[in-house]
Amino acid sequence: MNIKILGCSGGKTLERAPTSFLVDDKILIDAGTVINKLDSDELLNIDHLLLTHAHFDHIADLPFLALNSMEEKKGNFNVYAGIDTTEWVFAHILNNKIWPDLFSVSRENNGNIYWNTFEQYKTFRIANYDIISIPVNHSVPTNGFIIDDGENSFAFTGDSYITDDFWEHCNKKDNLRAAVVDVCLPNELIDIAQKVLHLTPNTLSAELEKLNSKETTIFINHIKPSLRDQVIEQLDNIECPNDIIILEEDMIIDL
Repeated sequence: MNIKILGCSGGKTLERAPTSFLVDDKILIDAGTVINKLDSDELLNIDHLLLTHAHFDHIADLPFLALNSMEEKKGNFNVYAGIDTTEWVFAHILNNKIWPDLFSVSRENNGNIYWNTFEQYKTFRIANYDIISIPVNHSVPTNGFIIDDGENSFAFTGDSYITDDFWEHCNKKDNLRAAVVDVCLPNELIDIAQKVLHLTPNTLSAELEKLNSKETTIFINHIKPSLRDQVIEQLDNIECPNDIIILEEDMIIDL
């Protein structure tokens, strides 16, 4: 499994981009940064988009991705989201005011873009991948994912604070090679982190004690750009038996 990091920051600057991961060139996790990271052929090669939640830094390129797929893609393009994300995207973005409801247009004209609502805890299959969505603890309803290609699996928390259920599901996987975890703020801002429901290095350390596999590599996602150096310094000082890698835009994870 090959995972290309299109964006992995908790904000947007010239150097940093919001969350978007591309799995084996076909499956996109979140759409914070897509259009300006891939050429036309690469964009049209994406068949599936998984959304963790409805915050703008995770859905910003969704309208353009849907439009490009509807106009130019020969095959189908499927979006998968939880029920709350689905409701809010169509109420506030694809509402024929901010942006056209392209999915209704496609459905009415036998088009090629489809919106799918998944059930939490229920495994669904995309191509050769088994995917399960697990709710995590964030300021809006959010789902993490575990994606398994039959040989290797990796976990993606999305934006999350302290959570038990997600790690319990990770512990059921004996082929979990990687876990992508949100660490947004430094330890000194724990009061803010508790309000907005993001992890700090200290709370990450406590979370990783819930993960049984010490062979699983931990990849850090969603650091606020202005606080990046501070957060990385604190991550270097936590005690953890797992390898911890700080994600960068354009990095590739090979499992």
